[in-house]
Amino acid sequence: MQDKAQELLNNTHNKYELVLTVARRAKTIKDDASIMSTPEANKPIKMALRELAEIQRKEREAAMS
Repeated sequence: MQDKAQELLNNTHNKYELVLTVARRAKTIKDDASIMSTPEANKPIKMALRELAEIQRKEREAAMS
């Protein structure tokens, strides 16, 4: 988890925007989790961080191509 968070911090220009983005996505995940069963290991903040890190990774790869 710390690796993903650190990677996101290293790849962002605005930490405040990063926090807001992760918080919004985590809230959406949490709201959806009330409908679906979500394992305890997949907490909303962790899931949001993983998703955002994956998006950034894909954007970097696309920029390199």
